[in-house]
Amino acid sequence: MFPKLSGLLSKVSPWSIALLFLLGTLFRWSFANDVSVMLDCDSCLLKQSMVHEIQFLLIALALHQFSSWLNWRWLGTAVRLLLLTCLLIMLIDVAVLRLFGVRFNWQELLKFSGELVAVKAFTLQFFNDPIGALVAIFLTLCLMALSLVYVVRSTASSTSKRSVYPWTLPMAMALLMQPMQERNFHTPYLENSVSAFTRPQTRLTAYGKDPLMNAKEPMPQQCSQGMGKSPNLILLVVESLSSFHSQALGKMHNWTPQLDHWLQRGLSAKNFHANGITTEDGLVALLTGLAPIPRPQAGNMFTQYAQVPNSIPQHLGKAGYSTAFLTTGNLSFMGKQAWLRGIGFQEIEGHEHPFYDGMPRFHFDAATDEALYARAIQWMGGRSASPYFLTLETVSTHQPFKHPVTGEKSLESVVRYADVAMGEFISKLSSSGFFENGYLIVTGDHRSMVPTSAKEANYFGDRAYAKIPLLILGPGLSGQQTVGNFSQTDVFPTLMHLTDKGPSCAAKGQGNIWPGASREPDCLLTRRPYDLDLVVAQCGDQNHPIKLNGNQTAYIAPATGPSHWIDQIHGFRLGLGWLSASR
Repeated sequence: MFPKLSGLLSKVSPWSIALLFLLGTLFRWSFANDVSVMLDCDSCLLKQSMVHEIQFLLIALALHQFSSWLNWRWLGTAVRLLLLTCLLIMLIDVAVLRLFGVRFNWQELLKFSGELVAVKAFTLQFFNDPIGALVAIFLTLCLMALSLVYVVRSTASSTSKRSVYPWTLPMAMALLMQPMQERNFHTPYLENSVSAFTRPQTRLTAYGKDPLMNAKEPMPQQCSQGMGKSPNLILLVVESLSSFHSQALGKMHNWTPQLDHWLQRGLSAKNFHANGITTEDGLVALLTGLAPIPRPQAGNMFTQYAQVPNSIPQHLGKAGYSTAFLTTGNLSFMGKQAWLRGIGFQEIEGHEHPFYDGMPRFHFDAATDEALYARAIQWMGGRSASPYFLTLETVSTHQPFKHPVTGEKSLESVVRYADVAMGEFISKLSSSGFFENGYLIVTGDHRSMVPTSAKEANYFGDRAYAKIPLLILGPGLSGQQTVGNFSQTDVFPTLMHLTDKGPSCAAKGQGNIWPGASREPDCLLTRRPYDLDLVVAQCGDQNHPIKLNGNQTAYIAPATGPSHWIDQIHGFRLGLGWLSASR
């Protein structure tokens, strides 16, 4: 059998590897076309993406021909291995782009290299049927076989120099092509895979001298008399819940009728923003009040913000609260459980809790949102008279956007499912009397990881990438809406104002959402998925983009903004928190 297989593979042309490059290119063009449809721009991204991809294919062709032209077989083999590495990067990038709407780069490779078990489990969710698994295995074996044949057979072939170098023409054609140079929110969907993978990550630039040596006076604290209440508190963090899902907030989709219903019966914020772009970012901002600005060292946000000066569970724990974090997801992913324990949660539950035994599992080993809400009701029923702070984190609306009951794969279907499950949970809280002395805060961890549509971009502008809902239900709140811009970092000082018995103080850069004491931050810091080195200081109606680059971190010309916000970004990145509280 093996001799026959060897003989069959020996007949495969080395050029067959080009089919895999072409396949990856077609998938990239398909994604660019899908994004173009969302942007209502008649294949505009497809046309621009073709230039990037054709240039990439010409360079790959030049490398192949160059490897065959070389007389030194060892060098030719090295060039072919480089070409195969580019192909592997391309195929992984195509998969990541399709699954998450983001590009595969070397920094993300380092970030997730220690999470292979979780990545494997998550990936299997996309091949959870026997046919899909067989197809995936077959394609992997084909890739390995073709790669082996390509390297071995090409290396064994004879080479000779020619007067006209065959690799020069495609290389010259590639160099003459001029892809789009301007970097904007389209760029992540246009660059070829190797360019996206190797793009310099200036946010990783290390600091030299202390960037705060010449800092001016830090932002002063603002204090107000706390309300001194001790209500039960639930923070519900709905995976990827976004303003564009809501007809009341985005005027585009009517996918969240339950959320819209309760927005009319509590305190809502029309201009509420996620400070980051991932779940880790959102939890750091919500639970610590710190803007999740990435630090120069590698590692995920939980690792970078493992040491924080204060947090909601720490603050409320000192005030006599019981604190708990419940999710149906796997807490080992990205070191989440250790981080939650480090910021002060007394009880932490994940997918391994016995309550979920025998239930169907989905991505991140999670049971459904309904199961989480049922466990939350059970947990609350076993509490004593002491107040509690309960954080719930849902999972069902994460990619791959698969409805846990019907199996339908679409963003709309999972958002509608999550909305119904959330609505039923709120109704149960209401009928149980929870809102007589309890508050529920509902928000998202980040905007959904999908491209913005033309309608969304026109309605929200560039801030579309940060827009998420905020709803607070409880006694004394009915049909009210905040005025001004707020973000996830304002939730902590808002709860401090509600529960502190004496003066409640926060940095000037933090707001207070509570009616009667509402205070808008002068600016807020948000990030954009299309440029991970970018932070935007949103001051009123103005956006001031900032490039993270070690000591050279600065506003991107010609934009300017308050100088103390550059110092504050340094403060976050150096582990100093809000400078007004630490200097």
